[in-house]
Amino acid sequence: MDVQSTACFTGHRPYNLGINPQNDKKTFGKLLSRIEAEITDLALYGGITDFISGMALGVDTYAASCVLKMRDEFGLGIRLVCALPCRDQYLRWSRSEQNEYRAILDKADEVICLEERYTDGCMIRRNEFMVNNSSVVIAVWNGLPGGTSSTVRYAKRKEKEIILIDPSKLKEEKE
Repeated sequence: MDVQSTACFTGHRPYNLGINPQNDKKTFGKLLSRIEAEITDLALYGGITDFISGMALGVDTYAASCVLKMRDEFGLGIRLVCALPCRDQYLRWSRSEQNEYRAILDKADEVICLEERYTDGCMIRRNEFMVNNSSVVIAVWNGLPGGTSSTVRYAKRKEKEIILIDPSKLKEEKE
């Protein structure tokens, strides 16, 4: 994985995203289309071949699924790298969320696990690992404080290119 040909994702968990995939399918579809468009543009015109997902619920898993779709269904020559903060990241998730997580990991080109067990700071270390190993950060962020905000600030300090998708503005966008 070469930094110059790698991008990573950061974004909100489902409850902070402001989009309910079940109740607002149109806006959720816009989000997935935007992520897919950024992946395609970076792969075709930006020299990006590897995409890192931190595999948290929400944007991370949505983006990972988009990478797999673009790779498998549309034949883009890209790779999915999953950067896990810890091996037991998924333990408190629902059964369906765990099944989706495992299905993505099974299809990933590479899985990197940073720590065996959850520890204070392992999520921050995962986010920094992703930024440090990427030239581009795709951020689905509404401007609110939290993990995504911290990751975007870190990426700015590291002078990474940041592509911002504001989920709060997707409802306003015309077709």
